[in-house]
Amino acid sequence: MRTIEVKARLLGVAFYFGLAGFVTPSRLGASDTRVRHHHRQALGVFVFLFALLAVECVLLGLDSCLGVFHRVIYESGPNAVIDGMQILLVGAGVLAWASGLSLACCNSSRSLPGIARLMRRERLLRLARIGCIVLVLGTLVLGGLALHSSVITRNDGPGDAYMLYDDMGCVPRWVFCLGFYRISLAARERWGAESVVVALLTQQTLREALGSGRFVFVASHGYWGMVASGQIAVAPFDGIVRESVGERLAFVYITACEGGFKAAAWEEALRPAKVITFNRLSAVVEHIYWLWFSGASAVRAVPETDRDSGLACYLRSMIDDE
Repeated sequence: MRTIEVKARLLGVAFYFGLAGFVTPSRLGASDTRVRHHHRQALGVFVFLFALLAVECVLLGLDSCLGVFHRVIYESGPNAVIDGMQILLVGAGVLAWASGLSLACCNSSRSLPGIARLMRRERLLRLARIGCIVLVLGTLVLGGLALHSSVITRNDGPGDAYMLYDDMGCVPRWVFCLGFYRISLAARERWGAESVVVALLTQQTLREALGSGRFVFVASHGYWGMVASGQIAVAPFDGIVRESVGERLAFVYITACEGGFKAAAWEEALRPAKVITFNRLSAVVEHIYWLWFSGASAVRAVPETDRDSGLACYLRSMIDDE
């Protein structure tokens, strides 16, 4: 009897971690009514979570569009309202999931308020099963990519391709490694296995990136033409910028909001590199899109320096002589 109760609890807990999408109690040979209850309740919770996720995506798109195209309206109040709504939605989702999980741990057959109605919608539960499968498989794939992207990048240089980031004191490094993944693969293919560096934005890493890098992506906040983070605040005319630029620097992407207010100064300071800045509020979504769908092409388009050409000729001559 004790073994059956423990099994029921473990199955109930597993359902809230996505198992509900892959199996049913009947396939597991579980006849306990509490197991069946938590299977349906877990699917009901996932219906609720997917609905919240859809609303979150709409709010994120609205927030990005207002910030980029209608800044005056955005800063007059909607940004604070949208941020508050997003926090409430996240809180509601966490509360619903944690409550269901707690009831499963206690082997309780109580129903969550509101979720009980969703548990009676068979079509929604079938969609939730599909969503659970996609969610679990997607999480595994993203986890693998995050692990690989962290392994193939270095914490310090010198290197050829750099991502310098502001972690805001809470965002883990693997998030930025994952965002830089396609660029990392392209850079390794072109410049070698040790060519990619993903590091926190500081004065030291900025000097190093501008001095030895060819491709530099600066993921930071900004204002009035400056790059700003928790570690550094830099303008294009500062010595740390002008004195650090190396002969190999060919491409610099700066995400900072209002960085383009001093676009000409940045281009002058980082010459002859191609420089991308934004003379408005910039959205995280557009930078993620660029990293995954345009960044690798930008790496491949980086021209060779005279030093690179000379080295390539030397290596070809060595091979011909052999």
